[in-house]
Formats: sequence, C-alpha cells, structure tokens
Amino acid sequence: MEEIRIKENARDQQEQRELEMVRIRAQGPNNTDQNTEQNGGGRERKKFVIEIGKWKHEVTDLNTFLCNFETNATALAVTGEMKALELTRCLEGSALELIQSLSQEERLDYEAIKLALQQRFRCTEGYYRKQFKMARTRPGERQKSLVDRITLYLRRWVEMSGLDMTVEGLTELIVKDSYFLSSSYFLS
Repeated sequence: MEEIRIKENARDQQEQRELEMVRIRAQGPNNTDQNTEQNGGGRERKKFVIEIGKWKHEVTDLNTFLCNFETNATALAVTGEMKALELTRCLEGSALELIQSLSQEERLDYEAIKLALQQRFRCTEGYYRKQFKMARTRPGERQKSLVDRITLYLRRWVEMSGLDMTVEGLTELIVKDSYFLSSSYFLS
C-alpha cells in the first residue's frame, strides 16, 4: 500500500513539473536569459540544468522517468551531448555505475545511455509484454488511467519488439506471442 502511495506521489510530481515546463515554454523566447551565461571570452553560452531529481528505480518506472526527462529536455531545447550529460546528472547508484562502464562516445550519446539503462533495468520486450498482460486496476485508479496505462504498455511492447504500431505490426506481434506460448507447451 505504501509503495502504491509513493508511486502515485511520484506521478503527481512529474505531472506538476510537466505543467510548469509547458508554462515556461508558453512564455516564449524572452524567458531565456536565465539559461545563458557569459564565458571568459564575453560570448554567451547556454547552460542547461534539468531539475527533475534523481531517478530511483524502486519508485519510478525507467521509461516514465525518461519520458519526463525528454519532455523537459525538449522544453529547454537541450540536445546532443548536453542531453546525455543532463541525463547522467539524474542518475545514481547502479545506474550511474552502468554509465561509467560505457565508452567515452557512448557516454555522450543519449540514445546509447537510454538503451543501456533499458537493458540493465529490464525494460525489455518481455517486461512490457508481461506488464500489458498482467495490468490490473490499482487502488483508487480511474478506469481511464488503467486504459491509458495498458495502452502505454502495448506501445512500449511493440516499440521494444522492433515492430511498427500498424495492423501488420500488431498482427505479427500477436502471432509471434501466440506461437511462443504454444511452443512452450510442447517443450514442457
């Protein structure tokens, strides 16, 4: 029960941060002075500080955290190597140790970091397949929220399987899943 409350609080905080980012973006380009600083040569350079806190895998789903991070990065126009560096600032513990094991090029590549994290923390095709099939209403959860969560699990399952979210892609996913389920009965 406590774990559910913690997850709900984390989700509420993320929604509040996203709303704040939308407000900042709506204020327009005149609000960029706080994101620039003068370097020694008198030229301006952007400084990026995405303040969304540290990711804790016991509390927040990795891909939920990454979605929030990407929303903030887009709102602040953080791209390329800076995006990778900002993500690294949000990590701690075993997630940060994983990043240190990557090559220098990979540590500066956001997609490489994202993939390594997803693999390490088991955000795989099988993980989202299981989440999709086992999804149940959480205490206090509205039906729309459950449907949204199931849809999210399906999208991530399809994405991680390397298929497209089309009729053909979904057909292939369902047939592949049924095939492996039936063949596991023969192997038993």
